[in-house]
Amino acid sequence: DRDVTGVQTCALPILVGLASGESAIRAISSEPSAEGLAELAHGLASFRDIITKDRLSPLHLIAPGHASNDRVQILAHRGVTTGFDALARSYDHVIIDAGAAAGSGLDRIAEIAPHAVLIAEAAASVSAARERLLAAGLVDVTALTGTAGGATETAAAA
Repeated sequence: DRDVTGVQTCALPILVGLASGESAIRAISSEPSAEGLAELAHGLASFRDIITKDRLSPLHLIAPGHASNDRVQILAHRGVTTGFDALARSYDHVIIDAGAAAGSGLDRIAEIAPHAVLIAEAAASVSAARERLLAAGLVDVTALTGTAGGATETAAAA
């Protein structure tokens, strides 16, 4: 990307934690005790309160929050979908850590993020999880399997 002056600019991404018990986002945040998505959903915080920065990169972060961290409850609150629309307009990339590809709420996740990257340690678990995501309404699911040192793409489709 280039701005009007010809200076190179980089894409601005944001990582949103929707998985309960997500501590990794807090670990890299410049403000680990900041409110999160749950507080926004409950009307206890604004976007200004919940968006933090990664300590080592330009990545912006939103933690799941301290209040109810259940993704179904968070996504059921009015305004959360609108909030994700606003993030999509404000950021070049909105990455959502939605947690496990099981349980309820997958259809709500599909409403805010029609594309998914499924990450699994074993290829055997990928097929069923991928089918659950597609059945929930996701348009595109790319699956990566392997350990942290050697991920490989195993499936991509709509």
